[in-house]
Amino acid sequence: GSLYFYPYFMYFTCTCYVSYLCTRCFIHLHVISHLYIWDATHIHTRWLIPVHVIFHSHTLDVTYLCMED
Repeated sequence: GSLYFYPYFMYFTCTCYVSYLCTRCFIHLHVISHLYIWDATHIHTRWLIPVHVIFHSHTLDVTYLCMED
């Protein structure tokens, strides 16, 4: 899964439910946050993704569910 935001997020801010599925642990890591496209590395994704990948050496599949504000 891609760890980048999809292009259509560019034109609005949104409240997102972000689900990370670890493809080896098969556990879900969830974040609900207010996103701005120009701040794609906001505090939640900036820490959640590297910590899990580094300490577990696994990859994450990411799903975004957003509603436009």
